[in-house]
Amino acid sequence: QTGVLTTDPAFPLQEGPVTITFDATLGNGGLAGYESDVYVPTAKTTATRWSPLLSINVTLKNDIQITISDNLTNTVMKNYTGTQAETRSNSNSLQLRLQYSFSSPGGFAIPLPLLNKLRISFQSDLTTSLSLTRSRTTSELVSSGYGDQLQSDREEWRIEPAINYDFGTVTAGLTGIYGWKTDRVNSQYNQRDIGMNIWVTINF
Repeated sequence: QTGVLTTDPAFPLQEGPVTITFDATLGNGGLAGYESDVYVPTAKTTATRWSPLLSINVTLKNDIQITISDNLTNTVMKNYTGTQAETRSNSNSLQLRLQYSFSSPGGFAIPLPLLNKLRISFQSDLTTSLSLTRSRTTSELVSSGYGDQLQSDREEWRIEPAINYDFGTVTAGLTGIYGWKTDRVNSQYNQRDIGMNIWVTINF
């Protein structure tokens, strides 16, 4: 064997050891005299994302906003060692969101009893929303000679009602969470999620 790269043995076996020798004096000589480590990639990952793949925003006459969005990601990881298998992953997320906002720029005025015409007034902005999200992720191992193998097929649903209000110096919000996850390949991933997030901010 002659050339920039030589192997020992000359015809390596798939399951056997192999020694690769690089002659830096040949080729363009770019590594001639280089004495540090040289790294050879063992895998390559390529990802393609469409975010969003689709997005639709509609406002109805009663000020209810409807948003539909769809995101898609494809990932391929190529392994250069062993069986030289490929791992192909696909992730898709679709969301429907309804939102309604109410604003009172002049604020609300609350009369104080026994104090004549004195009143307390404060700003009020209220936003309510409901989100429905469906996500699905699949992962498949593709290898010549071994056939294709589906490693995971996960699906997740989430329902999130939320309310946020602004009283000027005080802002707060509440979000409810209900969801479930399933895996058609591995049932150990199956689960349900129930939760609630509450936050309050006081501005001085």
